Amino acid sequence: MSKTFIYTNVLIKYLEDFNGNYFLSICSSKTCRQHALEVVQKASLAVKDKKVDSEILKDGLLNSKKLWHVEILWLFRFFKLCDIGAYLKLLDATDARALSQDFAECFMTLFAYNDPSQFSDQIAQDFISLLSEFCEESKVKGHLIDAIYSILLSNLFDPSFGKACNIMELSLKDGNKSNISKFLYGFCDKTFLENVDDIESNLNFALSGFKGESYSDENLLPLYQATVHAMSQDHLLDYFSKLLGSHSLNWKRAYLFISEAVRSTELSLKHLILSMVEQSLTDFNAKLLYISIFLARVCCQQSSNSREKMTYMSWFSMTFSSTSKRPLHSNKRAQFFLNALTKILPVDAPCYTRAHIHNAVSVPSCCHLDLSEYLQAAKAHLASLNEAIEVGMFQEDDGKNDVDILITQFKNSKKIPNNFLANINFRRHYYEKEFLPKLLSKCQGPSSTHHAVIVKLESLGKISALTFRRHVDGCK
Repeated sequence: MSKTFIYTNVLIKYLEDFNGNYFLSICSSKTCRQHALEVVQKASLAVKDKKVDSEILKDGLLNSKKLWHVEILWLFRFFKLCDIGAYLKLLDATDARALSQDFAECFMTLFAYNDPSQFSDQIAQDFISLLSEFCEESKVKGHLIDAIYSILLSNLFDPSFGKACNIMELSLKDGNKSNISKFLYGFCDKTFLENVDDIESNLNFALSGFKGESYSDENLLPLYQATVHAMSQDHLLDYFSKLLGSHSLNWKRAYLFISEAVRSTELSLKHLILSMVEQSLTDFNAKLLYISIFLARVCCQQSSNSREKMTYMSWFSMTFSSTSKRPLHSNKRAQFFLNALTKILPVDAPCYTRAHIHNAVSVPSCCHLDLSEYLQAAKAHLASLNEAIEVGMFQEDDGKNDVDILITQFKNSKKIPNNFLANINFRRHYYEKEFLPKLLSKCQGPSSTHHAVIVKLESLGKISALTFRRHVDGCK
C-alpha cells in the first residue's frame, strides 16, 4: 500500500472530522471561516504536490457517509476537489433538506457578516455558481427555495436581504443565468401565493388605482428587480400569462412585481392584455376581465415604453369604444361587460369611472338601454361622492389640477403639450367655460411660467386678443 494512498485516506478522514467540528462552530466567525479556507487550501496543495491521489480524494469526498457543510462544499468546489453536482445526486431526501437549510442560513450570514466594501464580486459569483449547481438538482432545488424563502422573508428589513438579492443579480452576468432565473421564478411564486386574495374579494385594491398608497411589501422590491433583470422579455410575457392565470394571488405583491417590470423595461403587454380581454368575453369570465383591467391600469401608470405610453382613458376607448374592433359585438357580451362594470362601481376609483362615462362602449343597438342604465348609475355614484363627472384637459382626473399640470409641463419642455392642444378642439366648451377662467384668475409677474403659458396660448390663437388684453390690464 503506497504512502500516497495512505496519506489520501488520512486526509479524507481529517476533512470529515474537521467538517463535523465546523458544523458545531460559529459559522459566521471570521476565525472559523479563515481556518476552513486554510485547511482546504492545504488539501489542494497536497494534490498539486502529488502527495495525495486526486482521483481517490474526489471519490472519497463524494462517497463519504458525512453530510458536508455547505461552506466546506463551496471550498471544495473552489479548489476543484470534488464534483458538487455528482455529490448532490447521491443525497437522500433527509440530507437534501438539511443541506438546503444549511445553504439558506449561510446565504444570509455570509452577506450579513461581510462588509459590503470588502465583499468582492468574485466571491459572490463563486457562491452563486454553487447555488446554480444546487438548482440543477431537482431533489435539492425545492427544499432550497423553501429554506431561503423562509429565511429571507424573516429578514426583509435587514440590509442583508437587499444585498443578497443584488448578489444574485451579479450572477446573471455569467453562465448561471438559466438556473438562477429558475430559482428566482420559484422564489417569486412563493411570495405571490402567501396571504392570497381572490381578485373579486379584493377589487378595492386591485382596481382602485393604487394612488398614494404605501406597501410594506416594498421590501421585496430587490428580489423583484433581480427577477425582472434575469428574464428576457419573452420569458416575462410567459411568466405573466402563467401568473395571471390564477385568480387568487397576493395582489399587492403582484402589483409591485408587474410595476417593476413595465417601469424598468421596454416590455409591451398590449397583446397579452387584449388576448386576456377577448378570452374573458368569450368565456364570460368576470375574474379574467378584472385581471385584464388591473394589468392595463398598471401599464398605463408605469410603462416606460414611449411608443405605447397612454392614459387609461385612451386605452379604454381604443379597446371598447372603437366601432372598428367591436369586441362587444353580441348582446350577451355587451350585457356581461356592462354588468361587470356595474359591479365594480362601489370600489372603483372616480378617475376610472369618469373614463368609462366619457368613452361609452360600443354595443349593439338592442343594448343601448343597458348602456344608458350603466351611465346613469355611474354618474349617480360620482354625484354621491361629490366627485365631478367632467374630466380635465389631460384626461387624468376631474380637472382640478389642469392648470398646475399645464404649467409644470410647459416649465419642463417650454411647449404646450400636443394632447392639450388637441383636447381644446374636442372639448372647447369645457376649455372656455372651466379651464380658461381658472387659468386667468391668477396674476403672476411677467417673468413667471404662469404668465409665459398665457402668452403662448394667445400666440397660438387659443386665447383671444381681447381676453388676453383684459387679463393683462387686470393684473396691473
